[in-house]
Amino acid sequence: MQTREATSSDRKAAAALLEEFRGHTVTSADSGDNFTAILDDSNRTIIVAEEDGVVLCVAVVNLVLKLPKTEARIDEVVVSKVVRGKGYGKKLVGACEVWAWEHGADLIELTSRPSREAANALYQKLGYELRETNVYTKKRME
Repeated sequence: MQTREATSSDRKAAAALLEEFRGHTVTSADSGDNFTAILDDSNRTIIVAEEDGVVLCVAVVNLVLKLPKTEARIDEVVVSKVVRGKGYGKKLVGACEVWAWEHGADLIELTSRPSREAANALYQKLGYELRETNVYTKKRME
């Protein structure tokens, strides 16, 4: 298994992994334009893990420029059901960390739903600490 930065040819594989994870079809509005935008932005990347040319994992790393620090945020961490529990998630997150540190991040954060018990256990095993916070969201009104 190897990890690498994604290329435009990984778009369909990433969409398929997101569909598997979310349980519904991922439209081009969900992934296509954003996939390209991420690849074109030096402050973001998509990392994939593959074996024998098959993409089995995907994650997005975003640099968040703040005053006075740079944070990295790992999002959309998806490991195919076929390889869960086999160390792919650990290697994927490790590759995301390497990219973030190499691009000047002072800290890395990620989020995970409490129901994703295996993912939460992995993040804690990798040294991530649960932070008490209130997270607020607001959707755009149509």
